[in-house]
Amino acid sequence: MARYFKLKGSIYKATKTNTLYIQFDKKSYSTGCQDTPEGWKRAEAILKQLNTEPEKLLNPDGKPLSSYFTEFIRYKKSRCNENTLRGYRLSYRAVILGNGNLPYAPKCLKDIFLEFSTNSSNKNLSPHSINNYLTGVRVFLNWIADEYSLPRFNVKKYFIKARLKVVDIYTQEEITLLRTYLAEHNNHLRQLIDFLLLTGFRISEALLLRWEDIRKDYIIVVSKDKKREDRFPISSKLHELLTELRATENRKPFMWQPSSSSRLNRTLATAMKEAGIVRGTRSFHTFRKTFSTMLFNNSLELTDVKDLMRHRSIQTTLNHYKETNLNRLKSKLDNSSYF
Repeated sequence: MARYFKLKGSIYKATKTNTLYIQFDKKSYSTGCQDTPEGWKRAEAILKQLNTEPEKLLNPDGKPLSSYFTEFIRYKKSRCNENTLRGYRLSYRAVILGNGNLPYAPKCLKDIFLEFSTNSSNKNLSPHSINNYLTGVRVFLNWIADEYSLPRFNVKKYFIKARLKVVDIYTQEEITLLRTYLAEHNNHLRQLIDFLLLTGFRISEALLLRWEDIRKDYIIVVSKDKKREDRFPISSKLHELLTELRATENRKPFMWQPSSSSRLNRTLATAMKEAGIVRGTRSFHTFRKTFSTMLFNNSLELTDVKDLMRHRSIQTTLNHYKETNLNRLKSKLDNSSYF
């Protein structure tokens, strides 16, 4: 039951807890007060302060963003892989670094994002890169809000509406050329690429894979945030490849560490050049998109493709992992004419 006051906002008790929350500016956040007469009195005082001195309330101890970020990275270390942590650090450096001494307060945050959006050095960044940086900072700021029971800051309104990129994949001819070259010059890299083409795994997932993750009929894949375990089915071709990999007697399927991904990309670029393939902007992640396109071309249901790709949203599968096959569409049009 909520209590309304002459002030802007309201106070209510959460359904499953005994904690009082404040609804203010279309946002809810915990007061840390319990459902007692004293708790309601304290919550009302907080609501009054939100109406009169929001800046002071939102960061009462004046702690700078740099201190929060140190705590955030410490918290995330046991929950994320090194590549994800690196992404958070890059995002912080790009958006906040020079303003790390500022507090968590709406006016300060607005100034930070305004400075980032008008910074001339960011004009060379693609909308996708800018949005990636903003996403990393958004996770950080949401963590502050949730950890310290503060209102969340709306980072999303600073995102840039970007046109969807055309899904770029490796063609069958390019895959054959690359596999033939690697079979002679770098067979272990050939095995890694075969694995990516048979599973659609992210390169970091493949490099983190352990033998104990591979069961008789499926592979256990831990999500990036380490909150979810997925099971990927082992096909007959994948089973053959895993048998081949076991014969190497390595401690894990692939000898590289996730931190080696940059060096691996350079090795891939060299191999493609030697095999006579124009690389363009394609990378290891393109094998994941090639895998999803193969699933679509084999007429799998969209929901099945989403499950195999382990996407949370079906829109991700549609917008970023489905190549438009112009030849197939042309054939459909040729067979659909009225005259």
